[in-house]
Amino acid sequence: MLYIFRGPTPLNLIAGDIQTAIHAQVAPCEHAPSVQHRQDGCYDLQFREETLTEIHNRLSKENGISVAVVQDMLTRDVAGFDATPKQVVIGATRRSGTHPVFISPNLVKDDGNQVTLADFPATFSFGNGVTCNTPITFRDGSVRIVSWASFPASSEAAAAARRATLQQLVEG
Repeated sequence: MLYIFRGPTPLNLIAGDIQTAIHAQVAPCEHAPSVQHRQDGCYDLQFREETLTEIHNRLSKENGISVAVVQDMLTRDVAGFDATPKQVVIGATRRSGTHPVFISPNLVKDDGNQVTLADFPATFSFGNGVTCNTPITFRDGSVRIVSWASFPASSEAAAAARRATLQQLVEG
C-alpha cells in the first residue's frame, strides 16, 4: 500500500526520522529493495550485478571523464573510485490484485484540484520505505514538495487503521 502526502515534513525531518516514528506508531514499512510502486501498480524488480564495462561507463559518466581514464585509474588504484558492482534492474513483474493508494486531500495542484496518480510524471516510481520532501513537477506544471510511505501487505491493515496518525507524522 502506498500513502502520498503534502510536504514538507514537520521541521523538515528526514525520511529516517519519519520512518522511525511510523514504525513505532503505525506499522513497519516496506523495505525490500525489489519492490517498486508505480502509477499502474506495484512491481517486483529483478536484478543482476553490473558488468565491468557497465561499471567503467557509470564511473565515466558520474565523474565526467572518459572510460579510458577510468580504466587507467582503476588499474593503478588511484582516485578512490568505488568499483563495486551495483545492482542493475533487468525486469519487473507487476503484482496481481489491487494497488491501494491513499493521496492526502491536502496535496493539491495550482488549480486547487486534488492530486491523483495520473498527475505524476509518466515514468515516475515511488520505490519503497519512506521518502520525504521530494520536489515533484506534476503534469500540469504544478510543483509540490511530496512525501510518501509504502507498506507491505502484512502491514496494510495496521497502516489503514492508523491513517490519521500516519498523516500527522508526515504532514504535521
